Amino acid sequence: MKIKIKVFATIREITKTKEIELESENTITVYDAIKLMINKYGEKLANHLLDKNGKPKTAFLLMVNGVSVKELKGLETQLGEGDVLAVLPPVAGGIDPKPLPVFRQNCE
Repeated sequence: MKIKIKVFATIREITKTKEIELESENTITVYDAIKLMINKYGEKLANHLLDKNGKPKTAFLLMVNGVSVKELKGLETQLGEGDVLAVLPPVAGGIDPKPLPVFRQNCE
């Protein structure tokens, strides 16, 4: 069974790839896939992605086929052939809450 893991931003910098392909003879969970990814890319990834209990930090968004694992079975969500797990790190920034001034031109 083949599963793809798409990684972004800081995770991509650590793994030096945008997509990781995992193969397993058995069905695995999201948590199993994260552990396999950590085994492949090492301590730097583990320190960045995992909390002190060895679970993915809650700030990371984990999605299976475009659906948050929070809406599924969490880390115990089963992954099947062809599934795509996306690991999205926290993002900072956004829109300044102050409205921008509007400039109007005379259109005559």
